[in-house]
Amino acid sequence: FRIIASDYIMVAVLVPLSARLSQIAPNIRMEIIQPGETSVAELEQGKADLLITPEPYLEAWHPSESLFEEKQVVVGWSGNPVFRDGLSEEEFFAAGHVSVVFGSARVQAFADSHLSHMGKQRRIEIIVTSFASVAWFLQGTSRLAVLHERLARAILDRFDLSCIDLPFPF
Repeated sequence: FRIIASDYIMVAVLVPLSARLSQIAPNIRMEIIQPGETSVAELEQGKADLLITPEPYLEAWHPSESLFEEKQVVVGWSGNPVFRDGLSEEEFFAAGHVSVVFGSARVQAFADSHLSHMGKQRRIEIIVTSFASVAWFLQGTSRLAVLHERLARAILDRFDLSCIDLPFPF
């Protein structure tokens, strides 16, 4: 199966699925492709079998099903004082951030897309093309990122990171 999914979806969904499949269907093979501006076209042309993406990125005419809801959290180096003292909305937007975009069209990840719809914008210092890359640019800095809670929990200890709730309704 060719599946279009972010590295976050790999951690949250596809890694556990592959472990289960290795037991119950060991001959199934998966190829995971990073999402980008051609993801919908690849699905429609039969170049991919499945697209796993946040609901706002779906096309209305595609059959879809909700897999789960995910909370977004603020992630940063555990030595950053905001994880000890608390983080206000003003401090959140004043801080430098790491952001994720996909493909050559630089499609924003859900967090920044949703913030834009809310009329808010972060001060982006670093842009990466995968969620897994974010942690490397937080370690030892005062930068922040907004990540999916499942992914954040999976990487916290490996990178000496902490996470807290966003300081405003999201």
